[in-house]
Amino acid sequence: MTASMCFATVAQAADKTDLVIALDADIDTLHATNYSTGVEQDVLNQIYDTLMYYNPDGKHDPEPRIAESYEISEDGLDYTFHLRDDVKFHDGATVTADDVVFSLELFKQSEYQGSQISMLSSVEATDDSTVVCHLDTPYAPFLQGVLTPYICEKAYYEKDEDAFATNPVRNRSIQICKPCNRKQHHSGSKRRLLPRSTGDQEPYI
Repeated sequence: MTASMCFATVAQAADKTDLVIALDADIDTLHATNYSTGVEQDVLNQIYDTLMYYNPDGKHDPEPRIAESYEISEDGLDYTFHLRDDVKFHDGATVTADDVVFSLELFKQSEYQGSQISMLSSVEATDDSTVVCHLDTPYAPFLQGVLTPYICEKAYYEKDEDAFATNPVRNRSIQICKPCNRKQHHSGSKRRLLPRSTGDQEPYI
């Protein structure tokens, strides 16, 4: 390949702004807690983030994500999470402890997902960046339980619950249209998502 062809290829790639991915099932909702399929969860993973996560380096212990650090009480009943101060939602609002409390409570109420943190008795924000989860009984895998609940914006949910379930990327565009797929089946939706910032970029969810 000649140098001119290489530069042309790079230039063409730089002009591309959309990534089109074929899904193997239709999406009925983008609600952060009322989803019920793996396909919906795959899409939501590109929109939201979680308190903890499994580092892709192969370690099997949960590590802080939106949380910066955490402590577990000696009796195993209280989990205290200290939040990062540099995480923002898509509309620029800073993620606060109130958002985390709201998200965990909403998740626990979910018909489909709530059982994953059923051991959670209550959750409280002790300040803007600290969340304390209280358990009924000691439960060693609780950190695995908080790998799943998406942290979402309380103010957006309270303003418009319908939009929260259909257009969770507040103030950013999600394009929904009817695609033409196998044998002219049109029941699905195509949703256009903006990329999540990574590395040295300002993080947001």
